[in-house]
Amino acid sequence: MNSLFLKRIVTCSLFCVCSACTTEHTGLYDHVDCSGAQQCFDKGFRLAKSGNKDDGLVYFKKACSLDHLESCKNLAVYYSLRYFTDPNDDDADNENLKKAAIFTDRTCKLGDADICAIAGSIMMFTGDQESAQNYTHRGCSLGSKKSCSLEKLVEMVPVFGSPEVIREIMRSIYRKLFTDE
Repeated sequence: MNSLFLKRIVTCSLFCVCSACTTEHTGLYDHVDCSGAQQCFDKGFRLAKSGNKDDGLVYFKKACSLDHLESCKNLAVYYSLRYFTDPNDDDADNENLKKAAIFTDRTCKLGDADICAIAGSIMMFTGDQESAQNYTHRGCSLGSKKSCSLEKLVEMVPVFGSPEVIREIMRSIYRKLFTDE
């Protein structure tokens, strides 16, 4: 799959879907039984902790649609980890990339500086240098050392070449910045 195609997927996800997040997601999760963002988060957390990950994700998504920062952050990290660290088939990878882009964008906009670094790394992978720079700059200005470090790397990405090489570099950077490896 070429990087231009992935860039279009992510751009569409970010600007088409996220611009209508509140309306779209609120209607999408009306069936979820919780009365407010914190209650949805608490229920999602309990479900995820007890091993019922899929139901937990639904509650996190509803809470995120209500601008609950921790819910959005959990979703951003979950889908980013799946994308950057799990070897999947192309379809699953693309779906994880779209979801990671949506939830990192929303979480960064809600003010989580470290998640801005993840959003920047996703944009670096897709070849959207300008968006990568914007995300990492925002995270750095919010006080994230990870975003500041990544901001310096954004300028070097064109030197690396093919999307496959960039992807492996980004996965390596992601593991070093955001996991215990």
